[in-house]
Amino acid sequence: MENMNEMFNNSTENSVYVEGSEEEKPKFVPIEPGEYTGHIKEYSSRVVEWTDKNGDSFKARVHNYKVELADNDNKEFNGRIFRSNGCFQFLEPKEGDKFISNQSGNKSYLRFCEDVGIDCAEVEREVDGETIKVKQLPNIEEKDVLGVPVIAVLNFGKAYEDKNGYTKKPMQVKFIKKWADGERLDVKTTKELEDDIPF
Repeated sequence: MENMNEMFNNSTENSVYVEGSEEEKPKFVPIEPGEYTGHIKEYSSRVVEWTDKNGDSFKARVHNYKVELADNDNKEFNGRIFRSNGCFQFLEPKEGDKFISNQSGNKSYLRFCEDVGIDCAEVEREVDGETIKVKQLPNIEEKDVLGVPVIAVLNFGKAYEDKNGYTKKPMQVKFIKKWADGERLDVKTTKELEDDIPF
C-alpha cells in the first residue's frame, strides 16, 4: 500500500497551501454622523394625509431620495448609498378639502429646492386682506433632482428591531446642503430606463 508521500508524488493533480497567503479583505469602516459629498441617485414621492393629536388634518407630498457618496477624503465611504428620512411639502387646501394649511411647515422643502438648484420665485399674495410677498414652491419631479451634487448631512434614524431581534439604528440623510463645486451626473429617470428596455 502506498504511503502518503508516494500517493502525492504519483498524483497528476497538485495543490499546496502556504500559510499567510490568504488575501485579506478590507475591514468595513462604519460611517459617523457628519457632512459628506455625493449625488442624488434615486427619487420618489407620495402624498400622505393624517390627523394630529389636536384633531387637525394635514396633507403633504413626501419627497424621498437616496444619496450616493462621492469625492470624500475617506475613499472607503465613496459609493455608499444612504436614504433620506423624507422631506415634507405641505399642500394648500382647496374649497371642500378637510385638511388645513401649514405654510410655515414648508421651510425645509423650500431649502431642499434651493439646495438642488431650483429657483423659487417670489410672488405677491393676499393674505387676510393684506398683500405680502411669498415664495412660490414648485412641484419637483424626478428629472429635476437626479444626479444633482449635494452635501448630505448624515445622522442616525429611528431605532428598529430586525428579524433576528437585534436593535439597529440606520444612518440616514437628515437633510442636504448645496455642493457648490460638485458636478452634476447624468442619471436616467425611471421612464428613461423603461424606454431603454428592448421589449
